[in-house]
Amino acid sequence: MCDDHKNGFAKGALFGALIGSVLGVLYAPKSGKETRKELREKAEEAADLTREKVLEIREKAENVVNEIEYKVQPVLEQLGADTQDLREDLQNKVDELVEEIEDTSDDLKKNVRKKLFKK
Repeated sequence: MCDDHKNGFAKGALFGALIGSVLGVLYAPKSGKETRKELREKAEEAADLTREKVLEIREKAENVVNEIEYKVQPVLEQLGADTQDLREDLQNKVDELVEEIEDTSDDLKKNVRKKLFKK
């Protein structure tokens, strides 16, 4: 079962238990004072259980984040080095292209002058 289904099931079970407890207390033949006390106890139990689940989820999430950071860090470092090399290569290619354009432009100018000013 995937984590989303497990979490959904856990939430549903917790919610169902809470509703069942509240309904059980409300329909039980007890005095108002006893009912309020029992409701307060059930609410505290539910709050404690919720806190525990939140802590578990937070711990799992932190572990996953730490694992991802551990695995990604070398890639990011390598990417930084590769990026610098890539920038230098790109700059060299741009410089070469500019030179070719300038040379071609000079050649075109010469050819146009020759054709226009033939004697």
